[in-house]
Amino acid sequence: CNMMKPDLVKLNKELQGEAIIRIVDVDENIDATDGYKINLLPTQIFINSDGTPYIPQDNSIDGFEVVKDDEGNPLYTMHVGILTKSQIINIIEQMKK
Repeated sequence: CNMMKPDLVKLNKELQGEAIIRIVDVDENIDATDGYKINLLPTQIFINSDGTPYIPQDNSIDGFEVVKDDEGNPLYTMHVGILTKSQIINIIEQMKK
């Protein structure tokens, strides 16, 4: 979403070495959605550095879903909707713990 893009670009620069933030224009790169359950935009995907899905520690942000494989194993966590810069920072701080 173009509303979030400026904050994501800034966060990517600010958090070098702490988090990887990728911005993908799915209109131009539809193949980038392969393997992900993306139905609405904007959608954010959260994966911890060890490959496990981020699990929200509180319910203060709506819109999270842990996506699982056919056997029920968690693959990744996604959020549908806009997140503010402060919300993203909070999520990344939780992911560091």
